[in-house]
Amino acid sequence: MGESVGVAERTRVRSSKTHQRDGTGVGSSRRARLASIAFGAAAMSAIVAGSLPVPATLTIVAMVPAAMIDAGERRLPNELVAAATLVLAVAVSISWALGGSVRPASMAVGAGAMAAPILLVHLWSPRSMGFGDVKAALVLGAAVGSVAWQLGLLALCVAAGIGAGVGLARRARTIAFGPYLVAGAGVAVIGSELGLGNLLSGPGS
Repeated sequence: MGESVGVAERTRVRSSKTHQRDGTGVGSSRRARLASIAFGAAAMSAIVAGSLPVPATLTIVAMVPAAMIDAGERRLPNELVAAATLVLAVAVSISWALGGSVRPASMAVGAGAMAAPILLVHLWSPRSMGFGDVKAALVLGAAVGSVAWQLGLLALCVAAGIGAGVGLARRARTIAFGPYLVAGAGVAVIGSELGLGNLLSGPGS
């Protein structure tokens, strides 16, 4: 009996250490939630102030709950990703109705630019990259593509860079990539308002 309890205890401790190495502990999850909430509040304030593009920013904010769940549970709920997709569709439709210049082709290319590399990784190693990340990248890529399709590439690079840095710092074997996709999209949109979108588009675009 004592031996069985000892084995169970060692298993629990080992599982807890693995949990911490992978960045899925309670502290990590709480920090990710707080960061996501702070970003959402800041983004909504920027929309009210008129300093960020509405369709892209609203969609990124709508993806924050999914990112919060991914940080704690390693999954991106389909219903939340679908809700963000609906937010994007409605926001773009309203923008068109008000005379906005959002181009569907730019959104499609932005979605492909952000999601295609993730899809390739998923097909190569489904255990290292879930299909939920592919779907999230499609929505976020389309959102930033409503500003400029090149921002899809920028968002992916930022997400990969931050995710890799955090993973190395924590010596984690795996990370929840959803929060970094949202962060990358947020950085891309903010960068576009700082003139990065024009720089990426180049002359004559």
